[in-house]
Amino acid sequence: MGKVAAALLLMLYCAGCAQRSTLPQAPACVPPSVPVREYLAYVKEEPLQPLVCEKGREVYRFGSYTFHFGNEAHAFRLDVGPDGRATITVRRTDFVERGTPPLVFDKSRMLTDGELVAFRKAFDASNYWALPTEPKTMPCLPDGMNLVEVVRDGRYHDRVRYCGRGEPSMDPVFAIVNTLDQSLEK
Repeated sequence: MGKVAAALLLMLYCAGCAQRSTLPQAPACVPPSVPVREYLAYVKEEPLQPLVCEKGREVYRFGSYTFHFGNEAHAFRLDVGPDGRATITVRRTDFVERGTPPLVFDKSRMLTDGELVAFRKAFDASNYWALPTEPKTMPCLPDGMNLVEVVRDGRYHDRVRYCGRGEPSMDPVFAIVNTLDQSLEK
C-alpha cells in the first residue's frame, strides 16, 4: 500500500505541475515601466515600451527639451518598417509652459538606404545598449536634456544626456540625427 500511495501522490503532483505550466503568463517581452518624459507629450509622442512586443519593431527616438531659448520640446523619430524602409519624423513645439502648446513643426520623409546604413553603423558602434540610463556625473549645469530611446530586437533602453553631452561614443549618432533633422527644414 505504501508504494501504491506514493506512486499515486507522485502522479497527482505531476498532473498539478502540468496544469500550472499551462496557465497564462505575462508576456516576457514587456519591459518594466519607464516614466514617459512629460515633454514628449507636448510633441505628440507616445511611449515606446509597448512596441517591444511587436515582432521586428525597430524605432529610435531622440527627444530634447531646453530650458532657455523658449523652452523648446523636440522629437526626432526613426521608424524602420517590416519591409526595411525607414521614415524619420520630426516634431517641435516652442515655449512649453502650461497646457499643450501647438506643434510648430511636424514633418516626415523616407530615408534612403544609404542614410539608414550610415545611421545603423554609427549606432551599432556607439555601444548604446551598455550605457546606463543616467550618466554618472553631470557634465555641466543643465540647460536641458536629451533622451535617447530605442526599441530593437525585442529590447528597450533609454539614455539621458544633459547639455547635449554625454557619452562621446554617441556623438557620431547625434551628428547623423542632426543632419537628417536639418534635411526636413529645407
